[in-house]
Amino acid sequence: MARRGTGGGLHLPGLKISGFRGISGLSVKRLGQVTLFAGLNGTGKTTVLEAVQLYAGRGSPAVCESILAARSDMVTVPDEEGATHLEVPDYRQLFGRLAEPSEFSAVIGPNGSPPPLRLEIRAFDDLSAVEGLQLPRQLSESDAPALFVTVGAEHMVVPVPGPEAAMPYRALRPRHLPERRRAIETDGFPGAIKCVSIGPGAADDWTMRDHWANVALGPDEERAIEALRIVHGPDVERVAFIGGGRMNRDSRPIVKLKGHENPVPLRNLGDGAVRVLAAALALANSRDGLLLIDEAENGLHHLLQEDYWRMVLQTAADNNVQVMATTHSWDCITGFARASAKLDDVEGRAVRIEHRGDLLRAVEYDEEMLTVAAEQQIELR
Repeated sequence: MARRGTGGGLHLPGLKISGFRGISGLSVKRLGQVTLFAGLNGTGKTTVLEAVQLYAGRGSPAVCESILAARSDMVTVPDEEGATHLEVPDYRQLFGRLAEPSEFSAVIGPNGSPPPLRLEIRAFDDLSAVEGLQLPRQLSESDAPALFVTVGAEHMVVPVPGPEAAMPYRALRPRHLPERRRAIETDGFPGAIKCVSIGPGAADDWTMRDHWANVALGPDEERAIEALRIVHGPDVERVAFIGGGRMNRDSRPIVKLKGHENPVPLRNLGDGAVRVLAAALALANSRDGLLLIDEAENGLHHLLQEDYWRMVLQTAADNNVQVMATTHSWDCITGFARASAKLDDVEGRAVRIEHRGDLLRAVEYDEEMLTVAAEQQIELR
């Protein structure tokens, strides 16, 4: 049977990152349909997922600020009168905490084609001559900083606040903020790639409800219920969300179990049940796109890891989703290796990230190498 996920059709058949946060340089020659990143704490596994999220979002302000807000990378700046101070995302932190202004440059993307995402912080008056960009006059004459994003020959400019009081961002009062922060693109700038992220913590009910609404009464609903049975066995019959309207965040998931007259709240079944259902719903909602899972082992008993990864691998192949996940757990790595070895039509790969001076080194494992490492208990974490 032909193997899927070997490079053709993947959004990222390989990956290179340079200048992004703490990653001076990282190159992964080949990614699979599902790739598991392992390594010691602080090696940059989560940062790799953030970089991929930014690549998928094409450097959009919403994605940039979501990444910065998640780590509380904010800065206080004055308004145009220098009186009122506002807390805004600190775009400098996309390029590393120790970066100098001349080093505010990053590259994220595949090793070959399609072209990577390039990000720089530059002054607006340096961008006036960029071909195809029509900057408003008041911005083209400004010394305010801007995030300059390129993909191939296409460009996007995002006004961003400057952190120094000596270089205030002009007219940064609330009523001007949306207009001043609007991205300015060339006509051919590429659209975003669908990308869903699952953090290390338990998924919130609101996100799961939105994801459930997109699968209800379809084939992915039954697949999600099957995933929940990995944790709680065949007694799981149905799942529903109750309470709250569209603007009300009180909606919560409940589960109907065999032999129980009344449904029980999903969270009463434990963190593992929440984690598995959230992953199944995310796989359904990232069809033809990317799914990022940080600390994939969280909430799951070691005996469930192989079944969990079998579900992820098979659903990723069926839904054409490229998955990248991180882990600290040897049980997670072993379960992933066993599941990958048993599925001939979908490729799972592992990458151990380790420091090599100022750069990061990627040690890549295909399924055969991964299986040997798991059987011989060769350390990948």
